[in-house]
Amino acid sequence: MGYDGGLYRHLTHLASCWIFGPPAWALLRLLWTVEVVGKHRLADLEPPFLMVSNHQSLIDSHVVCLAFGLMPRGLVDPHIVPFHTPEARNFMASRLTRALHTALRCIPIRRGGGMQQPALDTVIELLTAPRRNVIYMFPEGTRTRDGVIGRAQPGVGRVVLESGCPVLPVHLHGLSEALPIGARRPVFGGRIQISVGATVGPERWADLPRDRSSWLTVSEALLDEVRALAPTGPA
Repeated sequence: MGYDGGLYRHLTHLASCWIFGPPAWALLRLLWTVEVVGKHRLADLEPPFLMVSNHQSLIDSHVVCLAFGLMPRGLVDPHIVPFHTPEARNFMASRLTRALHTALRCIPIRRGGGMQQPALDTVIELLTAPRRNVIYMFPEGTRTRDGVIGRAQPGVGRVVLESGCPVLPVHLHGLSEALPIGARRPVFGGRIQISVGATVGPERWADLPRDRSSWLTVSEALLDEVRALAPTGPA
C-alpha cells in the first residue's frame, strides 16, 4: 500500500478530514486567534503544487492546513489534503506516533539523511504522479531557535527542479510562541498570522541545471519569497 495507492489515500482522507479534522479545526479556532492574509490566492489553486514556509513549531503544517480550509473543502476533495514531511525522529519514534502520523499523510524525512534519501524520491513521485497531490515542506529543514528564519537547505530545491511543480510560498508568524521548542504543552490565547504569497511557476527555473548548486539556489529564492511575506518586513 504505497503513498499514492487508492486504499491509502481513502483511509488517510477519512482520518484527516472526517476523524481528526473537525475537532482539530474547532480547537484551533477556540484556543488561538488565527488570521490568514492572502487567502484569496487559494481559491483557484489546484493540485499538484508544493507549499513551502518558514518552520516555527512542531504543529506548523497541521495548523496551516486547517486554517487554509481543509474544513470543509477537504471533506469532499481528497486531492487538496496535503502530504506532510516531518522529521522522522520527532514524529515516528514509537509505534503509536508512527501509526498516527502515517494516517495523517506524513512522509518522514531524516534530517542529515542526504539529498538522495528515499523520502525525497517519494515526494517527487507524488508531485509528478497522474493523481493530483499537494506536499508541504520547509526550505530550512529545521525549526527556528530564535524566531528568525534560518538558512535554506537544498532539499526543497531538488524537489522543485525534478518535479517541475508550482510552489506556494507561505509565511508563519506566532507559532513559535504557541509551541516553543522544548515546551511540553502549547501556549494558548495568542495570535497566529499566516500569509499566503503568489504562486511561483516552474518557468522561473527553466534555465537552471539540475545539480546541487541549483537546488540550493532554488531553496534560497523560495525562502526569500517567504521572508517577503513577513507582517513587519523580512525576518
